[in-house]
Amino acid sequence: MADGTVVVAVKLLLEGREIEGAAEVPTGSAPRRVLLPVLRGLTDAIVGLAEGVTCAKGCDACCRQMVPISVAEAAGLQETLAGMKAAARRRVLSRWERALEKLRPVMEQLRGRAELDAAALERLDRDYFALQAACPFLEAGACAIHAQRPLACREFVVRSDPRHCADPGGGGVERVEIGARVSVALREAEGRGWLPLVLARELCEADNVDPVAELRRVLKGL
Repeated sequence: MADGTVVVAVKLLLEGREIEGAAEVPTGSAPRRVLLPVLRGLTDAIVGLAEGVTCAKGCDACCRQMVPISVAEAAGLQETLAGMKAAARRRVLSRWERALEKLRPVMEQLRGRAELDAAALERLDRDYFALQAACPFLEAGACAIHAQRPLACREFVVRSDPRHCADPGGGGVERVEIGARVSVALREAEGRGWLPLVLARELCEADNVDPVAELRRVLKGL
């Protein structure tokens, strides 16, 4: 255990199966994003319990969907972007600007998402996908930040033929139900709602938390 860190036991019972492990997190006060590596690992463990998943590298239809992220994840993505080599960062930023341009028809709704009801959000989701604005981190058909990708991306898995994902409203997509959604628990712990990944650069993480207490809050929300 490193100085200024503590090991927190993690134990979940999902659908009769147990997930158990330990996570090393900082003590004291720190940005909420320091918990992201732990939460990514937990999400992967939960999704790993699912059976019949057909998602595979090369199927990138979901990378054109509206991805909901937390404030901490927005800060994490900015940190990841800043840590890229200059050439890779320029490519991502160029794709980001192209995505924002494609999304201009729905940008007002994206920024006013908190005022939308469920039906309006569903329409926005469909309209967003129809504009085919690829995630800025999608490069050559693969995620350029796969290890740091958002929690919602990790949780979006299907058991249907991947060809149906190109038409999510066509009725052919069969999503795998995940026993617990870490992405939702994190956003609820933050209490600041969600934002689409494409707007991540517009938001700065402003609040520090006690990482140990915050991790326990997230786990309690599962």
